[in-house]
Amino acid sequence: KVTDGRLASRDGKIDITATYNTVVNESNAFVAATTNSLPDRSRPDDETNLGAQSVAEAASGGLVAGSGGDATVKHYGQITASAGGTLSAGQDIQVTAVSHAFPTAVASGMAGGGVGVGTSFADADSQTATSAALLGNVESAKKVLVTSLSIESPSTRTTALSGGLIAGNGSESQAEVLAPDSADAGVALSASEAVLGGGTVQASDEVRVTAIFRPAASAIATGGSYGVVGVGASIAKSIVNGDVLAKIADDTNIQTNSLIVEARREVPATESGASSFAEATASAGGGLIGATGSDAMAHSLGSVDATTGKNVQLPAGNVDIRALSATHQKAAASGLAIAFGGFAPSLALGFNFSQALSKVDVTATFGERAITTVNREGHLAVQAAGMDSNEARTVAGAGGAIAGNAAEAEAKDGSEVKTAIQQAQGTLYAGDIRFDSSHVSWYSATADSTTASLIGGSGSYADYTATTSAVTEIAPNAKFLSGGLFEVTSTNNFFRLRNDEYAVRAAGGGVATGSSAKSDSVITSVSQVTIGEDADLAVESNALGNQRLYVCASTNVASTDRVDLQTG
Repeated sequence: KVTDGRLASRDGKIDITATYNTVVNESNAFVAATTNSLPDRSRPDDETNLGAQSVAEAASGGLVAGSGGDATVKHYGQITASAGGTLSAGQDIQVTAVSHAFPTAVASGMAGGGVGVGTSFADADSQTATSAALLGNVESAKKVLVTSLSIESPSTRTTALSGGLIAGNGSESQAEVLAPDSADAGVALSASEAVLGGGTVQASDEVRVTAIFRPAASAIATGGSYGVVGVGASIAKSIVNGDVLAKIADDTNIQTNSLIVEARREVPATESGASSFAEATASAGGGLIGATGSDAMAHSLGSVDATTGKNVQLPAGNVDIRALSATHQKAAASGLAIAFGGFAPSLALGFNFSQALSKVDVTATFGERAITTVNREGHLAVQAAGMDSNEARTVAGAGGAIAGNAAEAEAKDGSEVKTAIQQAQGTLYAGDIRFDSSHVSWYSATADSTTASLIGGSGSYADYTATTSAVTEIAPNAKFLSGGLFEVTSTNNFFRLRNDEYAVRAAGGGVATGSSAKSDSVITSVSQVTIGEDADLAVESNALGNQRLYVCASTNVASTDRVDLQTG
């Protein structure tokens, strides 16, 4: 941390970097055992040292047997890199904050006996506030780079198995990335935040302010119970929440060839490729009764904001303000219930549910009363873009003299994207101008249920619900003059993944069986360009003849619902 004062490097560069990994590890296995640990700071580059693991295992056997494994990992952290006063360097000035969190919890419970019950629970939470700030003056530098990077990857895995005359199991796995708050994580309320400003910043090449958030939460739950009576349930829940902010503060004077302000939420490069991943599997086999339930939920929440404050003096060079978000949610639930008493009175039941959901608001804001010179030739681009991919898949099967099962899958997208352009001080000049908002929703909700019985039924239901918006808004009385292209656009897109596949399958076979299958897709879209009263958008003719004023709002949909229903 550099506060009021002067820091100079004539020939070299200035780096202010903070990297931090911290975890509180609590492990409970049947009899409570608690440990508190910190990573070994002497091994910062060791990938196995970037988090904590909590492992709980329990097993039992007897006439009446019960066992349970409980593993919990909590990660709370705050990392801040900041510089103030006056800085100068012959090369680059960099202020960087980086945080990594990889908490892992694994639990298992196994029981066997006349009555056997096995349970397991795992919970991994990560809550980190990461911020980088340069709040002062830069007299000279080649590049000024302010960067915040937050990577949070909690993961859990549970296994519960039981066997006996009466057998039951419960397996619950939960992984969460929590939005930081002032009580637990300190002053910064964003998962990733980068701020520049408050003075005059001069750089010959580039000024770049970047905030990046790359979450990846994973929860996997597996359960199995086998006996004369077998009952099992599995729950997997993965929730990611966090805000991203890149900002130029009020009253900042920037003099450079290129200014980039970018807030970015990214999809991780993991095996699942998911920001939020949940998988629940349950199976039960009973001579008389077999019943299962599985529930998988994968959610992504939060906001992404890139903004310039009030009274910002823009450079003569290019200006790019970008708020970009990409999320990928995967939820998979499967259940198999079998009562293998033959034609004796046997009952097999199952209900299985999966849900993938996104609600991330993305906003790019060009602040009010911005200042430019009349001979400014650099381009001005303000863009907000969101892309959400939601996949929910449920598979259910049941077999017995009397059998029934249900499979339900839901994919939901409620994200909003907005580009907001405020009024500048007088007319704002630029070579090319582009104001754009866009959202893309990829989705897949599939449900498959099969029943084999003397008397039985199966039901499958898949639902996709989208309520999204992409809005580009120019304030009243705003005045802009472009020396070339001037584009004001908004686009909202909806695409079904694997559009040629069945959304729903349901099948039943036996003496008296019934099946139902239903697939719904409900899309509510807002794509809008709003130009305020008395706004003045002008294009100046030039020698190249490439001047154009283009305003467009559009919605595109490519979606097919296919259903396969069979009974016999």
